[in-house]
Amino acid sequence: MSQYDFDELLQKYLAGNCDPAEEKLILDWYQDMIVPGPEPVDPQTKEVIRQRIWKKLSANTIDRLKTIPRHWLSQHWMAMAACVALLMVAGIWLTYSFRTQTGAIAHLNGSIEIKNTSHKSQIIKLEDGTVIRLKPTGILSYPEHFGDKNRTVYLKGEAFFQVKKNPAKPFIVHTGELVTEVLGTSFTIKSYEGAKDIEVAVTTGRVSVYQATENSSVTRKEVILKPNERITYNTQSKELIPTLVEAPLKVMPPSQPESFVFNGTPLPDVLARLQSVYGIDIFTESDAMNSCVLNADLTELPMYSQLELICKSINATYEIRGTSIFIKGKGCQYD
Repeated sequence: MSQYDFDELLQKYLAGNCDPAEEKLILDWYQDMIVPGPEPVDPQTKEVIRQRIWKKLSANTIDRLKTIPRHWLSQHWMAMAACVALLMVAGIWLTYSFRTQTGAIAHLNGSIEIKNTSHKSQIIKLEDGTVIRLKPTGILSYPEHFGDKNRTVYLKGEAFFQVKKNPAKPFIVHTGELVTEVLGTSFTIKSYEGAKDIEVAVTTGRVSVYQATENSSVTRKEVILKPNERITYNTQSKELIPTLVEAPLKVMPPSQPESFVFNGTPLPDVLARLQSVYGIDIFTESDAMNSCVLNADLTELPMYSQLELICKSINATYEIRGTSIFIKGKGCQYD
């Protein structure tokens, strides 16, 4: 199965349209990626466990030595037995300590809190089929069982969400003063403790982002994000600032690589191609630019690199305003 085929299957799973065999394939894949996070253990408990292991091993070693004839128990053999016991204790202790450092899961009053204390992303699969990639130092809290009206989770730090589609139960992420609400899509949230900005970036689908206030849905400030768009919320100014992501991706990857080879192609047609592939609105500020044509191969280049080459070839510049791109130039004159 190619990467594109797998991506299509994943989108089909998120939309709830997989047959049992396809769903098993996705679940098996995620299961292989899941990093288990054992229960957190405080230092005092660790010391108690260590003492118990040591006492048990010491007692077992002494009992076994008592059954051996006394003339065999030279200083040499006693030293070797002590070394073996110490190595066993050290091995068990190191293994236990290592496991407690990969992650922590706490069950509190019907809620689950996961802290990623490792140095790599931790995959978390919720009961509704939603998959979350929690970045290091991130903290995710959610109920053991979602209610009938929505699916609500709480995030501190950064995480990527692939939400299983369910129109009857919106998926809601609380990150401090900001709320992100979706039905079924994929997006990234950055909400680090102490940071003045909270960021939400959309990969697929549409996402509603609004401030967590007591205002009704009629009066609250709300921004709808599409793929390749992001919102930055400043916790000091209380402003929602929409813009584009740093590296836009193709919205609907074709079954074959998209061609960006242009031979005498009018600029409006070139920009229309970019808009259809990335789902981003691109405008020219002057009708005089419609006479420009492009001769270039922009295949496999990132979108911003494509724009830079287009503008350079027609002596123009581009500017990102909100979630749109504007191209400014004097137009083209050909002999």
